[in-house]
Amino acid sequence: MAISYWDKDEVVPKGVWVAIILIVVFSVNLFGVRFFGEFEMLTTSIKMAGCIGFIVACIVFACGGANSEHVGAHYWHQPGAFKNSFKGFCNSFAFTALAYGGTEIIGVTVGESSHPRRHLPKAAKYVVYRVLIFFILSLFMVSLLVPSDNPELSNYSPFVMAIESGGVRALPQIFNAVTLISFISVANAAVYTASRLLYTMAEKHFIPSIFLFSDKHGRPIAGYIFVFLFGLLGFLVYSSSEDEVFNWLGSISGMSVILLWFSIALAHIRFRFAWKRAGYSVKDLPWSSPLGIWGSIIAVTLNLLVLMATFYISVFPIDEAQSDGYARAKEFFQSYLSVVIMLFSFFLHLITTRSKFIRLSDIDLQTGRRDPNEGHEWEFEKGEVMKPRWRRILDIFF
Repeated sequence: MAISYWDKDEVVPKGVWVAIILIVVFSVNLFGVRFFGEFEMLTTSIKMAGCIGFIVACIVFACGGANSEHVGAHYWHQPGAFKNSFKGFCNSFAFTALAYGGTEIIGVTVGESSHPRRHLPKAAKYVVYRVLIFFILSLFMVSLLVPSDNPELSNYSPFVMAIESGGVRALPQIFNAVTLISFISVANAAVYTASRLLYTMAEKHFIPSIFLFSDKHGRPIAGYIFVFLFGLLGFLVYSSSEDEVFNWLGSISGMSVILLWFSIALAHIRFRFAWKRAGYSVKDLPWSSPLGIWGSIIAVTLNLLVLMATFYISVFPIDEAQSDGYARAKEFFQSYLSVVIMLFSFFLHLITTRSKFIRLSDIDLQTGRRDPNEGHEWEFEKGEVMKPRWRRILDIFF
């Protein structure tokens, strides 16, 4: 989508761009954690600067500052913000969730941090700001400048189209480059997370031990190779049904994010109950979620509602009156295949390993736990206490 904006006539074959991006992403990961962190810092800085510039530019365009045409909330009324009414709203959950995927990476990267007690709170706060400013506000700006019935939405990035509406010639090119960098950054983070999760799952005997293979620097080579094989799906751009393939992969990935956060929130609830049952208090935790256990209860409830809404739109699709049995079955599995795969994998694991439900009293709270009272941690806590009040107030938000 980003490349086709520049190369509409496909002067350079699509497969060449796919190969270049694959090489870049896997090279960054093979250079190690330090290089990965530096690369992500660079791309994140570009994305943040791009998003802030995008929001400011869109406010100017919506107010008529570029071409003297005040747009305001016109497109919210004509053709309307909620296309296809409630069904259209339910249909958007899977692809919307896909955009939010990746925030859980802090739970993986903090495990490799030298001072997780110091870095996790800051990283968690930045996730909140990222969602509020760079996701919700940016999408709101898009809805002001791009009508929902624009036929080009299936071909180009809506962010680029929003910038293009202002008539400033250079800005769409710049922001399309930022969009491409964002794609690469997301792929880079996905490879990093997936390879390490495969390694951890192999350690826990959930998957074959071949995924424990790593080099002398601890890089999970087997995980990289396995993820790279999935990366080759990018060459499906040559498929005659490219859009259909994208819809399948996007829907599967989006629903996987919903299931992932449902599992994370449920695990947090059980952890907090087990922590309390073992005689510990919240104060014994190095860091606790500001919303506590209630935040996770709300998250579980909301994710269940999303799963119910997606099931509804899968069984009763938008164009159900014009669809035959085959089309409706295809629509259902395209929207709900992730849930089917998850349930199949879960019960297959129970049957093959004969696993039993772990009671709260049997949950292991000690393995892998770092002692928070090491010397450098005491120095850190001493420094926190001695900070001036204005700095401690600032640390609540940053």
